[in-house]
Amino acid sequence: MTTDGEVLILLGLDGEAVEIREIRGGVKNGDVVRAVEVVSRNNDSLLEWWREIHGDC
Repeated sequence: MTTDGEVLILLGLDGEAVEIREIRGGVKNGDVVRAVEVVSRNNDSLLEWWREIHGDC
């Protein structure tokens, strides 16, 4: 995997699915799919971590 770009993925709230907000650079479609799968699988933990850092907005 290269670091030619990035995928900005919004975390899902209240049972909603994660959402791709933006794809920058030369990210391959397969890498986007894998990134969404990883974030989806870990959404609850990532959301909990985000709230520990930023508070419950």
